[in-house]
Amino acid sequence: MNVSNPEVDVNILKANHEEADTTVVLHYIYTEAEHIVVSAHDTDIAVLLLAHFDKMECKTLCLKSGTSKKPKYIPIHKIRTTLALEQSFLDTIPAFHAVTGCDTVSFLSG
Repeated sequence: MNVSNPEVDVNILKANHEEADTTVVLHYIYTEAEHIVVSAHDTDIAVLLLAHFDKMECKTLCLKSGTSKKPKYIPIHKIRTTLALEQSFLDTIPAFHAVTGCDTVSFLSG
């Protein structure tokens, strides 16, 4: 998305979210980029990206985790296609993740 474009309504990107994860996902929903790589070590962002992938215009969405010497790219777009779940089910994933102890799995292993 070209933010210098006066036709773009940036007000939709203003948020008072407590968590940065939700703000990040909000920005990706409104971007026009075809390929997105999100660098994060948090399972919360993985769950949010999976739950909201169908709202994004990108063709590929990867979550970069691991270390600088051993980066790991998790293809969210392939996971979403492989699961073939309905959006109504995906909408419940963030709540299920929160209720089942998201604080105990705060980073991706490996």
